[in-house]
Amino acid sequence: MTTIKVPWWAVASLVATALLAVAALIPRYRVEAGNRAVGVLMDAETVRQFAAVSNTPLNDALRDLAAHGLTGIAITEDTVAGLVAAGELTLSPLPSGDVLIQGSDLALARVVKGIAWQGGLGSDMPSGKSALGGVYFTGDKASLATTSVGIDPSLARKAKEAGLAVVARHVNTLGAGPSYIRAILDDSAQAGAIAFLPAGDVVLGFRSSLEDTGVVVQDDKLQYLAAEFVKTVGDSRIQAEIPGSVVRLHSMQQAEADRSSPGAVVERYAKAFRERNIRWLLVRPPVGGSQEPLKDADRFLNSLKNAVVHEGGAVRVPRPFEEPVWNPWYAVGIVALAAPLLAWTAQILWPLKNLGLFSAGVVLALALGSVSPSLREVASLALAVGFPLAGYALVRALRAPPLAGFAIATYASLVGGLAVAGCNVGLLTMLQVEQFTGIKVAVFLPVVVVAVRIALDQASPRDWAQRPILWGTAVLGVVGLAAMAFMLARTGNENPAGVSGAELQFRALLDRFLPARPRTKEFLIGHPAFLLGLTFASLARTRPKLEPWAGALLVVGMVGQTSVLNTLCHFHSPLDLAVVRIATGWVIGGILGLLLSAVLRQAVKRQESGPVGLS
Repeated sequence: MTTIKVPWWAVASLVATALLAVAALIPRYRVEAGNRAVGVLMDAETVRQFAAVSNTPLNDALRDLAAHGLTGIAITEDTVAGLVAAGELTLSPLPSGDVLIQGSDLALARVVKGIAWQGGLGSDMPSGKSALGGVYFTGDKASLATTSVGIDPSLARKAKEAGLAVVARHVNTLGAGPSYIRAILDDSAQAGAIAFLPAGDVVLGFRSSLEDTGVVVQDDKLQYLAAEFVKTVGDSRIQAEIPGSVVRLHSMQQAEADRSSPGAVVERYAKAFRERNIRWLLVRPPVGGSQEPLKDADRFLNSLKNAVVHEGGAVRVPRPFEEPVWNPWYAVGIVALAAPLLAWTAQILWPLKNLGLFSAGVVLALALGSVSPSLREVASLALAVGFPLAGYALVRALRAPPLAGFAIATYASLVGGLAVAGCNVGLLTMLQVEQFTGIKVAVFLPVVVVAVRIALDQASPRDWAQRPILWGTAVLGVVGLAAMAFMLARTGNENPAGVSGAELQFRALLDRFLPARPRTKEFLIGHPAFLLGLTFASLARTRPKLEPWAGALLVVGMVGQTSVLNTLCHFHSPLDLAVVRIATGWVIGGILGLLLSAVLRQAVKRQESGPVGLS
């Protein structure tokens, strides 16, 4: 294979695409960099228990936790049954079949208000106390117990006095129509709540009144807290309707926190902020069995605060992200500028008549249609597939030295990732409401295309069909397919495959000693394989028996190239972290590849000077 001259316009296309993509991403970077506050939240019931076991007044416990890094308290709405269990109310059946509700003025007022929110539940509630010092309820007795009476206003007042933000939690109850939603959220806002976090599996107002929930959240100037990795029904819809009020939240279940060490829990929360732009942390400190849970919680909060600061954040009440100032014509320009390079790539990899012109026409058509979100998604997929292939095509054409070829290919993949990200700037993508749906295709299709191209370089389809299948080839094929299937399961914005404990420990080690943890399939697999494959290819010019090994390693190496692009396709992750992660992986993977290449060259030299070595 001879060196192919790369036309100037293909190089210009690569450089110009990179410049416009960076310009398109500046608004997103400014929004991310200008909003680094992280809120630390605890459930009110957890704080109550800590205070009781520690024999500390609740007011003092709240102030103590606030002094050590707590910024908010989540108060779940009370029910009539809850007030009865807490001793604040009594329900007395009367001979008439009615119920006499007795309690403090505040508790009775909350009950009357809650029943009114539900339309009375079949009871005509009086506005004041009866002669027996309570109020009569003549409606449905079974529904009375589960009736919400809103968040505890006295607890909200104590939290505010301690300098803590109040987050209201409400469930979606039967009959939660527009008037109920307005009344209960207004009541929480009047009690001092600054945010609403759904309680239960369904968002308040789902299904027919979900829009009303969004309207009231905005009218009351509340934040809507969206918990990641939690499949709350209606969550995506309401985020799409009020993105300017949304703040993403991360939490751990108490049992999960108890199974982990305090250090591991702190690290998980800190990484949620740093790696996924999470701004509220709902914590459940792992202090089970402690005789002094309040002091242990203080130590935990101090550690978490230090970890967040170490990751570049500031522990205080956060605010929603602003909408980046971005224009869809950025996407049009990025795709149009990439068209010449992608057309040249198609012609190099598949030298068919007029294929380059056809490819250019398709990409330009996608560019013109990129003003539309649906066609922009197709254009983004074309960029994601095309740029790693362009990197391979450049290496194939230039036949540069291994390290230079590795740098050229990775640069092309990096530009492709920037181009895809630059075409999808917006608040909905930053909140992960809208995602790049072609990640799996973008990761594996370029690998398959390069594998086919290399196979056809070595033999025609007829020759491959006539070759006998050897045991070594069969085993290698099965292992390769299994590895690809595993990587496919692990690829995506929310991969379903579990991560082993050993891998978590390995990741923690990388996080501790590196500026950003690189992706394993880049620095440990893809990059060393690609660089070693280029070394084999350079040696194969005088030793043809090495050519199959070069091809196999380059195919494996393409996994690292597509992973570089994929890193930038997680739009909810901070942009600066993605770039640092790519650079770190490239450097470490390159060092490993150079070491393996040096060993290979020494083996070749030994073979040339004696009978032992590669054959």
